[in-house]
Amino acid sequence: MTEIEMLSKDIFNNFKPYFQDTCSLGLALFVCFAVYYYKKYENAFYIKIASVVCIFYSIFDLYSGATIDFWIHHIAQFVLCAIAAIWHTKANDVMQYIYYCLLVEVSSIFFSFRSLFRTYLKQNSDSNTTSVKIIKQAQPINELLFFTTFMYTRIYLFNKNVVFNPEFYSKVYATFDFYMTGKMITACTAVLSIINLYWSKFLIKRFITKACGRDITEYKPDPKDPFLMEIEAAKAKLLK
Repeated sequence: MTEIEMLSKDIFNNFKPYFQDTCSLGLALFVCFAVYYYKKYENAFYIKIASVVCIFYSIFDLYSGATIDFWIHHIAQFVLCAIAAIWHTKANDVMQYIYYCLLVEVSSIFFSFRSLFRTYLKQNSDSNTTSVKIIKQAQPINELLFFTTFMYTRIYLFNKNVVFNPEFYSKVYATFDFYMTGKMITACTAVLSIINLYWSKFLIKRFITKACGRDITEYKPDPKDPFLMEIEAAKAKLLK
């Protein structure tokens, strides 16, 4: 490999995460606009466009490389968006549930900023420029917004209005009563709920650790505890 080819490869590898996260941010912003437009004007035009865009983004993100949990998430998302795009007239009957499925993208805005911030700081770890200082100050605020919107939209609203809502299942099975489509929809929503709960475990642990200043799940006994000192003394006698 020539020096020019190596340089081009380095530039591509440095630019790739910015491109992926910027695409994710753009998609999240458009989806949020679509759900806002639907809520305000009761017009699902942009939500239908957002469903199609989500299909292409899922394919792009999977092709660009993703962990197994993102694969599971994107495949479920792809199936739901494909069903909504193919049978868009029937999707109108369950639009109130599609709204809550897409509302979760509010947290994706702050997740994208989170990734962009981390990439920039990683690539400029030795720098002390104004932009680095601003990003370091903005990071804690963005982390709090990400955690709050994730827990509210993905855990509370999504599960309340979709996963644990009996009306959702009756409406879905009545509307999509062909080719096992109703079962695929319910299976995908269940998968998305499980993945969100899986991710929330790490977010909650990180949030509590930041709030307490240490990992409270890690056992750290006091070495000066009299009871522990007695145990250590007994061990020392046995080892003699």
